[in-house]
Amino acid sequence: MQEHLQSIADVLEKRDLKKAEILIARALKQTIGIDEKNALLIYRARVRLASSRPDEAIHDLDTIQLTDPRLFGLSTTQQLLADALFMRYEVSPTGFLDRDILNKARDIYQAILLNYPNYEDSGWIHYQLGRIKVSHIQIDAAVDYFQKALLQPTRVRTLTSLCYERLGFIAYYEERDLPKARGLLNRAIDTYPIDGDTSFLIQIYLLLARIQKGIGDYESAIKIAESGVNLASQHASQRHVLAEALLMHGEVLAEIHGQERRAILQLKTFMEIARRPVGIDVTWSRVNELLGNLHFRLGLYEEALAAFYAALQHNPDHPWNLQLSYQIGCCHYQMKDYRKAADALQRLVTAAATEHQTIDDYRIFDLLGNALFALQQFSAAAEAYRQALEIAPPHKAAMTIKSYHDLAVGLS
Repeated sequence: MQEHLQSIADVLEKRDLKKAEILIARALKQTIGIDEKNALLIYRARVRLASSRPDEAIHDLDTIQLTDPRLFGLSTTQQLLADALFMRYEVSPTGFLDRDILNKARDIYQAILLNYPNYEDSGWIHYQLGRIKVSHIQIDAAVDYFQKALLQPTRVRTLTSLCYERLGFIAYYEERDLPKARGLLNRAIDTYPIDGDTSFLIQIYLLLARIQKGIGDYESAIKIAESGVNLASQHASQRHVLAEALLMHGEVLAEIHGQERRAILQLKTFMEIARRPVGIDVTWSRVNELLGNLHFRLGLYEEALAAFYAALQHNPDHPWNLQLSYQIGCCHYQMKDYRKAADALQRLVTAAATEHQTIDDYRIFDLLGNALFALQQFSAAAEAYRQALEIAPPHKAAMTIKSYHDLAVGLS
């Protein structure tokens, strides 16, 4: 049996989870004593946790608690239980309703640190407690735990990188300090093992690309996003990771004039790889909105029109639905279909009034006036221009609108 356990340990070290589970299942079918069985259940709990099956891992640990309280009470077993409880909380569809599970994990971690001050994996415990503090939105306490984790012993080879990634995440999302976040994430990449899980590394690349885009360094953002795409492409089985990388790359390219066709290609490839949603989906609405804007910039108005309609279809309550409706009106106007342009913009104005929304973009009324003027509906055009002038800033555009307003009044 000792040989079986060593073989399982060797396979786990290589992260071959399927093979490890097969070896464990075979060993459990043999006639073995309770100690050997519990040792195998510990390994199986580890495999199930690494496979994101926390409930099954907890079940194995509950079995050990009933048959061998001493083994269950060991610090390493308790750490495994806390990790499983924490993951169970993270994957739970009910989220905050399972706070008691999260608090139980926290209590176990804290008890380990209290009872075993020289624990060999205290770095990991501090890291997990830091993540729990983040979930409680206790950011300062989280940062303190992550910084302490960097100085503590650990059996987790990736821990240094994991800590820098979390600190970079906090610097970006909580502190809004982009240069600091960039520096921390670069440390996360530099300290990540060469044979580590690539999906984690890809996430860092994507966040770095977002940061570079926020700083305004689009050239670096493109290169970093491309690195993420290339890395994700080497692992075709992780389709969701590749899809996310393609989306980020497309978003960065969409910010740069002259990169429209490359951006469209990346976004369409994302749509081919990602699972098409059923019903409302904010991400797909955003992708179609980007495609609409990109096609419009290229003068491909029919394609832009289809994309804008798709954006509204995927998210009818889009927070920028007025802007999307305006873009739809622009497409019709550029295609010289003034009737449809006017109808789209009038529906927009009516919907805004019905929903008590204030239109503060003078271009909407200006374009409506232009469409009505082209249809020779001069009185209605004059009224639209008047509404545009009420909210237009005093610059050259207002002078142009005023001239068309006076012309429309004269033709009424």
